Amino acid sequence: MASLALFRRCCYEPLFGRGVRGISLTAVRGKAQTYDLEELVSAVEQLRPKQRILRSENKYAQVGARLGMQFTVPQLQTYLREQGIKPKKRKAELQEQIVHEYWGVTTHDRVLQEQEHDRQHTQQHVFQLAPDQLFFLLADNGNVFCEIEDQFPRSNIMINVASGQCTIVAPDRHMDAMQKAVHDALQLQRVNVRLASSSDHTASLETLTQPILDDLSMLAGVHMTVDNDTISMSAKSQSSLERAKRLLSVLLTDLGLTPQPSFQEADMTVLQQALASTNEPPLSFLPLHDAATMPPTVASMGWSRLQSAYHTHAHGFISLDRSLEDGATEQEIKCQLESLVTPHDEKHPVVLEAKLGHLLFENPQLHPGQLNLLTPELEGHFTVDDLKNMFLTSTKHRRFYAGNPPERVRSSLVPLSFKGGHHRRVVKVDYIASMRLGQFLSDTDTLVMAHSPYQRLQLTFAEQDDGSLSFENATTYHQQATAHLLQLNGQIDAQLTAQRVASYDTDIPSPIRALIDQCHMASYSDLDCPNFWRQTEMTLLGVALHNESRYQFHQNQVNLSYINDQETRTRRAELKIIAPPSPSFDHWPSFWDSITSLSKRWIYK
Repeated sequence: MASLALFRRCCYEPLFGRGVRGISLTAVRGKAQTYDLEELVSAVEQLRPKQRILRSENKYAQVGARLGMQFTVPQLQTYLREQGIKPKKRKAELQEQIVHEYWGVTTHDRVLQEQEHDRQHTQQHVFQLAPDQLFFLLADNGNVFCEIEDQFPRSNIMINVASGQCTIVAPDRHMDAMQKAVHDALQLQRVNVRLASSSDHTASLETLTQPILDDLSMLAGVHMTVDNDTISMSAKSQSSLERAKRLLSVLLTDLGLTPQPSFQEADMTVLQQALASTNEPPLSFLPLHDAATMPPTVASMGWSRLQSAYHTHAHGFISLDRSLEDGATEQEIKCQLESLVTPHDEKHPVVLEAKLGHLLFENPQLHPGQLNLLTPELEGHFTVDDLKNMFLTSTKHRRFYAGNPPERVRSSLVPLSFKGGHHRRVVKVDYIASMRLGQFLSDTDTLVMAHSPYQRLQLTFAEQDDGSLSFENATTYHQQATAHLLQLNGQIDAQLTAQRVASYDTDIPSPIRALIDQCHMASYSDLDCPNFWRQTEMTLLGVALHNESRYQFHQNQVNLSYINDQETRTRRAELKIIAPPSPSFDHWPSFWDSITSLSKRWIYK
């Protein structure tokens, strides 16, 4: 008996008396019914080999044997369930399930055998990609297919971009699963939309070109094509489609391609008269194109700005759109603006603003699909009458482009401080009345033209020292009039706006407060805001980060902002002169003096 006991101790203690890195078999078995789940998972994981490919079958068998010796069937089943795997019943099957299927452990010989088997049993499947599927694959450099290839060893997915063909090469055992994975990755949501027509206007997309839609596609992350008056859209989610329809409405209205007036249209456009001493035509166009500061839909067109041959100008202005008599003075410009913002409600003050830059004129398209950067609508030198005729008859788009001020302008400004310094970062969120936008609707959408109490709404959030945003104020815009002044002192153009506004930093109306509460940071630099407010009354126009500094010039405030647009990912500079709010145009004399004084300093030398 003594010899038998000694034999048992010598044979079985080396196998079952050892623990698993401090956890003995007795301890684990003692917890078979009431074990701690975290300890069990940790104990099993400690047996996982550091190398996935082992040198021999003997090493592979030892891993499974250690699992079988140190854990019971219920414990191994519990471990697999914790990993989200349905366990088998027999211990040997559980060992193989954990070691080979879950841990992915194998041997050199097995790898060679699998490679040889896969080489002899490889299939090829070829199918045609739709254009929108190819768009999304190329947009992320094929990463979605790379991820599928990583899941299935010795498999490849190849795309012929020219023909749109996709080829899957995979072992027999992977082919069905790969085809399903590729099919799932190519699933898209598709919708066709049309530009809504009003009772007095039949909408048409004749002037919309595919290059503009290509730029919009990249901007929105949605594939778009146009066929007659129908735009076909494909996206990976319904939310992407809704955002794309909003961007279509905003950007195409801005470009003047919908029945609604463009945001860039002015109520009057005047040219300052030059004191010419010769009979030479005084005007010409110069190319101006800056893709880094222009949205993609604008950068895909060629633009030119007006240049005058003379830098000595009279006080009178020539009306290019016949809104005023030729020879009009600044007082007549003031009276015209004042008549356009006659208040319905005296409690809303007038705010006068002016931006300095250039009015850009779209160049004609000389060849289909080619960008015309150099040839304007009027070539060479031309007269004021030539410009007036082109202005009244041209169908080309015009837009105001705010420029980066020269050093001579900055040095004449007196800095004003904010709390804690002379610069600050604010995020401005703009909404516009949906009635001012062209509406793109699918067959299942209903046109709802709800009347908004405001023309525009702007929310301002100030960035704090820790990077968070705090609400600063909300501004509602009730009336607006715009004037473009060209060639002020032969140097620069100006965009004047007179607006009746209401500003709230306290006692905020409850609907606006509800909108503020829905805005939150989506990432370090992006603010997420609803696409629409008050159902469909107002539409999100854009979100922009302003690096802002504030100055004093005469009795007016001057803001110099470097603006990062969140959706177009462009950066531009903007100098804005702002007169103090007043019931009417009380500050017009000082405001006009500031504009003319800064325009004389706008020289890059």
